[in-house]
Amino acid sequence: MCLAWVGFVDRERGTIQPHTWRGDASGYVDGLVITVHDGDTARGPTGTALRTGVTQVNQDFLTNPKAAPWRAEAMKRGYRSSISLPLKDGDRTFAVLTLYASEPDAFDDDEVTLLSKLAADLAYAALASRTRNAA
Repeated sequence: MCLAWVGFVDRERGTIQPHTWRGDASGYVDGLVITVHDGDTARGPTGTALRTGVTQVNQDFLTNPKAAPWRAEAMKRGYRSSISLPLKDGDRTFAVLTLYASEPDAFDDDEVTLLSKLAADLAYAALASRTRNAA
């Protein structure tokens, strides 16, 4: 993976805002515009994962029309595919984990299963931390 980031909804702006990231961001994360309600910038993998609560796989930035708003910037950095995994509290998605790979078709069924388990563990840890800090 080239890059991983977690984003939360900024309800005032109606966007998903990156909270933390690791990897070769090269300014990519700072320039992301992902909306949550409608339009091209809401229909990509991350926005769709947040709205639907279902993992979204983008197997190739070059051919996926839903990835078009981010294609040029992704290609500049060598990102070819991505996966967006909802972080959930029951049925409510409270954040999204998005990962990028340098090759197309990087996310096969086994990888998706493994990363889905990772996302569930990350969501559990985030919620446990929030609960502990609130006490």
